[in-house]
Amino acid sequence: MLDNNGNEKKNNIKRYSLRMTLDEHKQIQDKAYVSRLSLNDYIKKSALEKDIIVVNGLKDLTLEIKRIGININQIARRLNECNNLTEKEKDFLLNEVKKLWQLLKQFTERNL
Repeated sequence: MLDNNGNEKKNNIKRYSLRMTLDEHKQIQDKAYVSRLSLNDYIKKSALEKDIIVVNGLKDLTLEIKRIGININQIARRLNECNNLTEKEKDFLLNEVKKLWQLLKQFTERNL
């Protein structure tokens, strides 16, 4: 499309600037080269064809499970020192930990 002076209009073209480290820039350049795309085309293709999925609560859930794991490790250390835990109690604790990880895995698969 031409303006009144016969020059091409570029008002629907937007320019975007990014800040990155030299290493990040090199990595992106290398990926663009391997894909045989210009840096501009590679960045646009990456941004437009990739979905970013935000899962609310996943970070909190993961943190809570890590805390539970730390507590279980502390319990296990103390119990090993005393050595007064039955096999049935050990199996119970192990199954509870497995349930937690299965729940996290199911939550992740559903939301990602």
